Amino acid sequence: MTTIDSSIFFHSKSLIANFHLCELTYQQAEGKHNGISLKLRADHASYEKIETAAFFNNALENRLDIVEGGFNPDLNVFINIDLRQEHVHLLPTDQCDLTHYFQHMSKDDPLLQENFWNATFVWTEIHLSPTIGGGVIKVGYKTRFSTPANRIDLIKRQGSVSKAITTALIENNFPVYFDDASQCFALILKMEDAHYHTTITPDNQHSAMSIQLAYTIDIPPHKETQAIDLLSDINKEIIFGEFFIEKQKLTYCHAIQVAEELISDQWVSGALLASGSVMHHYAKKLEELIGQR
Repeated sequence: MTTIDSSIFFHSKSLIANFHLCELTYQQAEGKHNGISLKLRADHASYEKIETAAFFNNALENRLDIVEGGFNPDLNVFINIDLRQEHVHLLPTDQCDLTHYFQHMSKDDPLLQENFWNATFVWTEIHLSPTIGGGVIKVGYKTRFSTPANRIDLIKRQGSVSKAITTALIENNFPVYFDDASQCFALILKMEDAHYHTTITPDNQHSAMSIQLAYTIDIPPHKETQAIDLLSDINKEIIFGEFFIEKQKLTYCHAIQVAEELISDQWVSGALLASGSVMHHYAKKLEELIGQR
């Protein structure tokens, strides 16, 4: 990583934008440059222009977070960008001093085409007073082009529903377990003395999810008909979801779809609590019928 402080101009079909190039980081392998990242700085007005133009593939749908209220207009905006892999061949040979190269680029250099780069992190810096310990707070957002920090970060990136489910589980102190084979989250929901094996399956494409709770229950053969009749009556009674019995397990399924803007961790927590309450209430009724309570 090299610290730099020089101007650099990126362009699109309709806009030329001036930045300060702050840092340059590159990777090499087998005698070739195989990747490069730049840290840019722009004033707030310039950032607003390139944001509108979705410079560096920084469209809204590629952002993993939002900054409530936007960035402070009095602060500079920093942008980390990575050269897209299909354009890495445009870099000069490994014998070239990249710092010197980027400081003296021709305005027609193809590497200055903005859509050849992906924004990975956009932020502002708030410098804290030395009286409270000093330091810098970064306020901003990452994009889907950034490297996942961990397994949970990777799961969140699957879509807005997956992100909401993950956040809800963390905030409610549930372990985040995602099964890649079934593409669902799994947890144990406890209510009073009962434990319900629960799965939440996200449908990021349709802003939806399905919640399924299962409870092992021993139904004697002579009570099966009554149990089936009871579940039939329950399914007519409830507004959302459906009960069924399979392999001595009472199962409740509830599918929910909302508008994209309503997806949140509160939506997930509320739906999970509601589904758990419905399951617990009618599980008790079934157990009373078969004499387990």
